[in-house]
Amino acid sequence: MKIKALKALVGDYGRLNKGDEIDLPKHIASQLLASGYVELVTEQPDQTVRRKGKKNG
Repeated sequence: MKIKALKALVGDYGRLNKGDEIDLPKHIASQLLASGYVELVTEQPDQTVRRKGKKNG
């Protein structure tokens, strides 16, 4: 799960500073979310821009 630290943290996952984003295993991220130390980062799907070109000929 991708999370964002709301304050500086230190744990088995290493050191996080406020604002750092990191992917953590679900069981660790869930504990941090429940404690209010982090927020979940939702990833936006890639937006592919498609353009139609002019045909030559």
